[in-house]
Amino acid sequence: MDRRALPAPEYNKLQQDKELVAPTLPTHHQLIQIWEELLEVRAIGIRDNFFDLGGHSLLAVRLTDRIEQVFGKKISAATLLAGPTIEQLADALSQMEETDNAPANQAGQVGNSKRASSRRGQLLSSLKTMWVKPNSSGRGRNSNSSDGDGK
Repeated sequence: MDRRALPAPEYNKLQQDKELVAPTLPTHHQLIQIWEELLEVRAIGIRDNFFDLGGHSLLAVRLTDRIEQVFGKKISAATLLAGPTIEQLADALSQMEETDNAPANQAGQVGNSKRASSRRGQLLSSLKTMWVKPNSSGRGRNSNSSDGDGK
């Protein structure tokens, strides 16, 4: 079979059947720019589905990383799966912004960044502890416990 003779694949075949809904918010424009970069697809509307446009799990991870870089907000994979459109992600980011600006938290994004960094540090510390503890807790092979053989 001559693959060069085949027509180029159309990732946006479903998009052709739908009306393209243009971005209206700055967040929409920023998210569309990220999607176009990752998916290598143009003419993305705010109601287009990330996965229908060719997105997959690896691109989803890259997407969440780019969103965190651009917006300073970490969205979960569950958030992306539950709302895989520009419109839904913009709403999720907006809700996160409202939560951050609530009266109980006046620290703003700097505080969130410090908390996220602290959580990452705590996680890394916990992981290191998990790797070290088995041998230093007195229960591992290198311990001096008396298990009957005196080793």
